[in-house]
Amino acid sequence: MNFKLKKNLAAILTGGILIFGANATAEEIPSAQKIFEEAYLDTLLNERPFNQSIMLFGTNFHVDINAQGVLRDVIKDLILYKELKMSGDMAFEYINPETNRAASNKMPFYIEQRDDNLILYVQRGSKWQKFSLPNFDLIDLQKNIKSVEIIGETNTQRIFNVKLSGEKIAESLRAYDDEQDTTALSMAEVLTQKKFLHNLAAAFNSTDLICTWTFDRQTNETVSAAIDLTPLVKAYAKNILDEAAAGTADVTNEDKLLMESIGRYSEFHFLLNYAGVDAKKNMTPPAAARKVDLDSDIFEDFLKIMATAN
Repeated sequence: MNFKLKKNLAAILTGGILIFGANATAEEIPSAQKIFEEAYLDTLLNERPFNQSIMLFGTNFHVDINAQGVLRDVIKDLILYKELKMSGDMAFEYINPETNRAASNKMPFYIEQRDDNLILYVQRGSKWQKFSLPNFDLIDLQKNIKSVEIIGETNTQRIFNVKLSGEKIAESLRAYDDEQDTTALSMAEVLTQKKFLHNLAAAFNSTDLICTWTFDRQTNETVSAAIDLTPLVKAYAKNILDEAAAGTADVTNEDKLLMESIGRYSEFHFLLNYAGVDAKKNMTPPAAARKVDLDSDIFEDFLKIMATAN
């Protein structure tokens, strides 16, 4: 059975934003961690626009995703929810393996959370396509902090390296998989999502995340957060290849090529910042984009190039 590995990878690459939850803790914690948590807890989310940059590159391809978004805290029936909107551009540059010539493609996109659904809208040429992304809060920040180190300090800023426990995040992913409501999904979609969460949890289980987080000391607001996701993506690819070699997963030759390419040659970086954001930017998808049917293979051609352009 082919579990659509390419769709799962696309979800990781395009849905790179990490949404952090905050819960107070009463236990004693190291001073650097306490300083960080106090600053983080003093940051009012409510509604704040941000810039997001994602960069993925291998030997013969380069993907840049630049977007602006807004994350809102919304209370419905006394329950706190997060609502997300984003808009931006994806730029894909690569060396065509058949001609050895450079080629590029730039695509406007929107991401919108509607109820419990997270939808990516992409315009390729004059055609809109719609893609469903996994929708869960990936990290409850305070539950997953492993250590905090202050690595830089000025009169205006304080910079932390925050190590997040991959094992605890993996536990959260497994719990999400057990508890999520899949009644609206087809059997094929359920299997696809379960395989994706299985591989992502396995990757986290062997990989801690280190986030370099910068705060404004006067306002206690986040200036930027940067994460090198390369180890996580490599661990994701390695788990798929290891299970294929052990005979416990059915993986096509093309998917093997893609995982080998990602696992050996790529780098993946994520940056979130709040500088120079246009608070009036329209991030609502066009009506024409919302009308199209869901398509799980909108990046099929690019992922194929990534598998062979090395």
